[in-house]
Amino acid sequence: AFGEDTPFEMWDEVLRAESVRGEALAEALRNFEGDWEDDEGSVVSIKGNSILGPGHDLELFYLGTHECAIAMNEERCDGTLRRDINTLHWSDDTSWVRYQEGSDER
Repeated sequence: AFGEDTPFEMWDEVLRAESVRGEALAEALRNFEGDWEDDEGSVVSIKGNSILGPGHDLELFYLGTHECAIAMNEERCDGTLRRDINTLHWSDDTSWVRYQEGSDER
């Protein structure tokens, strides 16, 4: 289990163990993959288990069909897709919206 006493070096291993597999993973990939715009206007791409953004690549862990987590800067950040799967809300109170090129919606 993931706790405050878990050393940062072990977070990836713990998150990997909590990750979904099989059909739940396939559904999570369908729900999450694509381009997203963060709160600062940067566009990041989710492809498989990676978040690819300007200046960084992060490993993404799928904890459910609508839940994910990342470990960054010695902090765990959990993400939850809203019901419409077009908004990804993070536990650090930021949100990403699905990016569509040429769209002025934010």
